[in-house]
Amino acid sequence: MSARQPVPAHSEELATLLREYLSILSHDVRTPMTAIKGAAGLLEVGIGGTLTAHQAKLVDICRRNADLATLLVQDVVGLLRLHSGLEEVHPTSFDMVAEVQEMWSVLASQTTLPLRIENSGDAALLHTDRHYFRWAVGALIRFPQPYADVEEASLALRTLPDGGEIALTCSPFSVEQADIDRLLTTIARGRRQVKGRLQVSGLELPFLQALSLRFSTTLSVDSVPPESLRIRLIWPTMAV
Repeated sequence: MSARQPVPAHSEELATLLREYLSILSHDVRTPMTAIKGAAGLLEVGIGGTLTAHQAKLVDICRRNADLATLLVQDVVGLLRLHSGLEEVHPTSFDMVAEVQEMWSVLASQTTLPLRIENSGDAALLHTDRHYFRWAVGALIRFPQPYADVEEASLALRTLPDGGEIALTCSPFSVEQADIDRLLTTIARGRRQVKGRLQVSGLELPFLQALSLRFSTTLSVDSVPPESLRIRLIWPTMAV
């Protein structure tokens, strides 16, 4: 909408309806998922009797899919808030390198996919919304998890004069440029879930695209010879 155009009289009403919808989606969908996961957890530890091998497998399927549904709702709500402009930004100052290393170590313990991290050795003080920065890093790390052919993922950190750069490299990962463009704008579907790796919602790259519009970040995806995919995210520091 142009700055010269009048704001529609019903815009505030629509914003209120959207806020209510997001609240319902966030609470009334995630709450039953939490109950399902809790019940599955109780069954797994033997409440109600010892499970047979077949029953244990069914309970595990239930729990894992409840986790996936919760993650999907979380990312959908985040995307809607970013696109609607309803989400408030709360910038704070923190060390980007220390923040990413802490997240990397926690997530690395939850997956069988080998993960490596490299950094320039310098601290990178960012002044930005820490919550969304961590969400972006989490989306980067989750992206290669369901691809059965990916054998290794590495994260490279670099300090910039006015921010920081995070580059994820997945290998092997053979992809055409046309497919890269599609990855950035569509929800990933039909990807093989690999046992022992992190759950994903399929919204990782679209979410990073939305973040790039909200926080003026630079997101690029390219193919690196011989068979690797690199996702680079340059996150600028905000004015104090």
